[in-house]
Amino acid sequence: MRLRRLPLGAMVAMALAIPVSASQGVSAAGALPLVSPCHTVALAPSVGRGSAAAGTAYETLLIKNRSSHSCKLSGTPATQFGNFVGSGGLVVFRGVGPAATKLTYAGRGRTVVVKPGAVASVTVGIETAANYPRSKCAGANASRVRLVFPGGTTLYYTLRTNAVCTKIASTLTSGVVLGTRFP
Repeated sequence: MRLRRLPLGAMVAMALAIPVSASQGVSAAGALPLVSPCHTVALAPSVGRGSAAAGTAYETLLIKNRSSHSCKLSGTPATQFGNFVGSGGLVVFRGVGPAATKLTYAGRGRTVVVKPGAVASVTVGIETAANYPRSKCAGANASRVRLVFPGGTTLYYTLRTNAVCTKIASTLTSGVVLGTRFP
């Protein structure tokens, strides 16, 4: 009787009664390797491509993994436009207007694994505040946008477009994707 050659990981997994997928770094869900969530300090945020259509300016917010380990991001981040303000040496982020409306797009917001040096992205939209009556909008300038992912990873970006409404949500955001898909 001839024995087949098995990879060492599979033999060890069988011997220890561990599922082979677990011994090879694949999660129980099947497709994603076991990696930890991305930490803010491991990410380099930058603003990518922008455009405008039908009264809305779109900005692609890039998230580059600058660490030496893969990490994961998922979902649609809580997105707030605002400014950094300071007094007495303390600088804090102060939101302007309501949080952005979360949009649902097919294929966005799923868990993505961001390898070292790779980029993920989120698209935000800023509706033109001047298109709203002042009584409904009450526009104000916002120079930054803050993204907070499930798990607490927080990133800040400097905007090219800066007038947002303070009374209604005039901003929107999409879920994270791997790469720089736009919008």
